[in-house]
Amino acid sequence: MNKPIRVVICTRQTLLREGLKALLAQGDPIEVAGEAVTAGEALALLGRLSPDVLLIEPLASDLSSSEATRLITDTYPGIKVLLLCVNADVSLISGCLRAGASGYIGSYDRSIELKDAIFTACGQQTDRSHAAGARG
Repeated sequence: MNKPIRVVICTRQTLLREGLKALLAQGDPIEVAGEAVTAGEALALLGRLSPDVLLIEPLASDLSSSEATRLITDTYPGIKVLLLCVNADVSLISGCLRAGASGYIGSYDRSIELKDAIFTACGQQTDRSHAAGARG
């Protein structure tokens, strides 16, 4: 059995963090290793927790979104950054993708697409034939 994919969730929205934790705990081998409210908090956690993926809402940053993404990907190149795009505009998403984000999940995507995106970012296949993966 594969070891679980370790994820850190970063968003200012408490309800979104709690919902994501509950969703990711269902079924697939994904473990929420930690959570943060700001990019600065996430950076502090990443060094200690060594997750595989950081799910970050670009607007949750205490830095500019692309600056936070670049700092995270430069400091921790082994950690995949997936954007949680609840209210982000196209230019914000594009800037983060250019800065090194692996992809993004929109607020209209289904939960299965979030899980598929996490597996795809980590280079793992899913058993689901419709695996959409992260856009990016």
